[in-house]
Amino acid sequence: MVLFNNNLIFADDLPVYSKQALIVYEVMRVIDHVPLFFEDHFERLLASCVKINHIINIDANKLLLQLVSLSKQTGISEGNVMIKVIFEQNAPDIIAMFIPHNYPNAKEYHSGVALDLLIAQRENPEAKVVQQSIRSMADELIRVKGVYEVLLVNQKNSITEGSRSNCFFVKNNCLYTAPLSSVLTGITLLKVIEIAREKHINVEYKAIQVSEISEYDALFLTGTSPKILPVANVGKYHFNAQHEMIGILLDAYNSLINMYVSKKKEACKSLLE
Repeated sequence: MVLFNNNLIFADDLPVYSKQALIVYEVMRVIDHVPLFFEDHFERLLASCVKINHIINIDANKLLLQLVSLSKQTGISEGNVMIKVIFEQNAPDIIAMFIPHNYPNAKEYHSGVALDLLIAQRENPEAKVVQQSIRSMADELIRVKGVYEVLLVNQKNSITEGSRSNCFFVKNNCLYTAPLSSVLTGITLLKVIEIAREKHINVEYKAIQVSEISEYDALFLTGTSPKILPVANVGKYHFNAQHEMIGILLDAYNSLINMYVSKKKEACKSLLE
């Protein structure tokens, strides 16, 4: 089942869109039937539409309840749900469906994951728009190299973000991440910045040069599926996957998740019973 313009239908009944259709999307993690940090994702969805000169009219509360209902109707209490706003000819279509996900296992959280580098740059990094060329190149490199993710490197030889994640370098107990205007700013990234501020951890907005990688103590990814995930290596460059700061941030982030889910379950109690 999928949500199509306020109605639950079978996926086979969805319209077929042309390759010219413009697609804005969001991916949310669903935990115990609750779409995590829904409000943040919803605001970014609207903002992405505005950045490509489209304005949409969606009732946030109604959409939240529909997503909870989708989770209940499909029997999927844990997973990733994608919302697409598809612009083609007439009024935009809004589709929500559960998609395959790849959550890290306990060993990967403990020992870190392997990454590689991909020379590529998003056309409009601040808007979450489907850009198939980068996705295809990233998926192929991940498959060939057998890595968890690839970091994108722009024309200035600077590391900006992952193909489906953001990243933070760690040095001298300070976090370094690319300027937010140059990346697709993830919700998890913003939550990490909030946590860092609360814990008086400095955050520097700087895109790290490939030639500087070896100068940093640790590196971690942030994203809907990985949450906060330590990196063991980027090619030949190795990092401390058990750096104390990563553990502090992950514990705080998991606590934030638990509080949010508990609060939303109470708000959506009638649907979840």
